[in-house]
Amino acid sequence: MNVARTLAVVVVGALLTTTTVAAVATAGAHGTVLDPDFVTETVAEEEGYAVVRNATLSAVEDSVPESAGAAGIDTGAVVAEAVDRRYVRNQTDANVDRLYAYLHGQRAEPDLTVDTRPVKAEASAAVASEVADASLTTLVAESDVELRDPVNATLLERMTSGPAGYQSARATVRDEARERVLDAAVDRAYGEASDDRLLSLVIDDYDPDDYSEAEKERLIDEHEGEIRTALRRYISEERGDEIDSRVDEELDAVREQYAGRTADDTDEQSSSSPRSSSTHEDPVENATLAVQATVATGLTTDVDYGTFRDRLDADRERLGEAAGDRARQRLDRELPDRLDLTQELGDGTTQRLEGARTVVQWFDRLPFVLPAVGALLIGLLYYATRSLPTVLGTTGAALVAGSLPPYLALGVLRDRAAAALGGGDAISGFAVGFVERTLAHVGAVSLAVATVGVLLVAAWLALRYDLLEKLRGGGSNEPRIA
Repeated sequence: MNVARTLAVVVVGALLTTTTVAAVATAGAHGTVLDPDFVTETVAEEEGYAVVRNATLSAVEDSVPESAGAAGIDTGAVVAEAVDRRYVRNQTDANVDRLYAYLHGQRAEPDLTVDTRPVKAEASAAVASEVADASLTTLVAESDVELRDPVNATLLERMTSGPAGYQSARATVRDEARERVLDAAVDRAYGEASDDRLLSLVIDDYDPDDYSEAEKERLIDEHEGEIRTALRRYISEERGDEIDSRVDEELDAVREQYAGRTADDTDEQSSSSPRSSSTHEDPVENATLAVQATVATGLTTDVDYGTFRDRLDADRERLGEAAGDRARQRLDRELPDRLDLTQELGDGTTQRLEGARTVVQWFDRLPFVLPAVGALLIGLLYYATRSLPTVLGTTGAALVAGSLPPYLALGVLRDRAAAALGGGDAISGFAVGFVERTLAHVGAVSLAVATVGVLLVAAWLALRYDLLEKLRGGGSNEPRIA
């Protein structure tokens, strides 16, 4: 081989080696960082969706006030339930697809956004469900509406425990009302009755002439408790129908007191409270008042337990819907339907994405350019040498030289990446996993190219030394001149 041919082989071999390095890098990039399917698959396998979910939760919760829910509702827990893995995966995959379509020149804008409408819909539905499923005691006790006697938390818990508890609660309310009526009747009778009448209730064979006025007053003071007990017994026995009628009137008054309440009433009664910021009707408060009205009706009338439960369930469902609607309204005010991630990341992000787009589109051309360059170089090599073994050997050596060193260097790169990115948190773990999977793919490509190169070198050796002929038992021991 003369000097010119040797120089041509060296130059073309060097160019083939450079082309091989570029081809390995291009194939590795298109199979990893430039492939949206690889990215989404890596995100899934390296628990990247957990990282994205945490970031999404942080962004959403920063925009959602605690007041977005109803009383007693953990807004953070509701939002966390709405931002589930399926939602995060859908949003992430959609953004990856849009981003890569932009980088590859298939769309004009990256349009990196998070659709919050599913979150708001799920959050409002979760609030409605949680309110509807909450115990009556919790609903009323944690509402902003003031409880009024005889309704209290203990009574609510008992009356919703079952038919027996319901009847017991009603009996308790009626007994308490009867005691109040009797107390009032005793007070009136004690104040209106004469001293002689009062003393005759506790002194056997009482004769008014046996006592002076001063003694009568002293005796009344000394025996006040006994006198009141006697009056209570007398009134209960002799005026039972009147007492029952007054008990019914008092229970009717309690029922009417609850039945007539609205959110406007509570706003007027507590206008100085920080909670009262408006005077218009509040569906949540009115629904809570409707629940209390149903409770009051159950306690003060002959409504059976089954009817009471049906009405109560309907009121709770109405309250849940009102709470869910209020949560959705507040979320709509505080949280836009779409979060623009590009804008959130800052003005520099757009410029960086434009630069990345230019690089990616050049990489998109290389799969067409590099094979053409490689074929041209191999053609030049054959034209310069007119030797197939030389072409095979030079090409094989270039493939090995362009792929094997990068393959051997991957271990060092992997260790350095792990040291640089490893921080022990979820984001660092995902970053390390992503780099490792990328390097593993590049290593597979490098090894495949190196294998082809070795095979070509082996073919050159076989042709140069007539190995096939020797294996058949013939041929010369002298090597052929390339």
